[in-house]
Amino acid sequence: MSPTKYAIAICDDEKYWQNQILNCCKLLENDINFNFEYHIFSSGEDVLKYQSNIDILLLDEELPGTSGQSVKEQFEASNKNTIIIFITSHNEIVYDSFGKNVYGFITKPINQTNFNKTLKKTINKTIAAKYLTLPDSINDNITLSYRDITYMKANGSYTTIYMSDSTSHLIRKGLNDLEKIITNDTLIRVHKSYIVNSYYIKKLNSDELILTTDTTVPLARRRKKQVQTKIAQNIYEKAESIWNN
Repeated sequence: MSPTKYAIAICDDEKYWQNQILNCCKLLENDINFNFEYHIFSSGEDVLKYQSNIDILLLDEELPGTSGQSVKEQFEASNKNTIIIFITSHNEIVYDSFGKNVYGFITKPINQTNFNKTLKKTINKTIAAKYLTLPDSINDNITLSYRDITYMKANGSYTTIYMSDSTSHLIRKGLNDLEKIITNDTLIRVHKSYIVNSYYIKKLNSDELILTTDTTVPLARRRKKQVQTKIAQNIYEKAESIWNN
């Protein structure tokens, strides 16, 4: 089987760091069964204009003009599935950069071991649990990106799946059956009638969740601890790459 090809974009305004990051990526290719296809950008404006697919964006947080933070916000607003790993010289500004597309942080100067660890973890997690294929209500199979699923709602013996682009799909499976085949641990059961993508949780109240889409979802009391733990885990996984750099 030929290695999987992954589109990697590097966005940094300094040629030195572009070359350093590119060299780190090429060294990583020797360790894993992936081929990287590289795209180099010198500004946030350039990467936002790029129309082709980007799987992972290695993004300088301190770009002049359109900042890395602004690029992240525009990617998320347009529902792009690109995974963002921030490259930064200042740990203290990292905590302002969390988001549903952000999977990690790498600090300058770049340590190859930590670089490999962050990218391997990101690739393994996203490739292994990227898509969910299900029978829809008219007997056709549909394939959905886990990252685009905001929540699932029981609808009798069917389930309605709501997506981040405001579309929805009626699936010929009940919520209990779906829970057994979901392979992405960001989707969690929060109520007898709901499964939610934890990355879309904006606020946790005593008996309900507010999602980033401003949807309100009921929260079962016995599920609250599990949801709190999952939210904390999401934050920890993103912060872990900072502590390891």
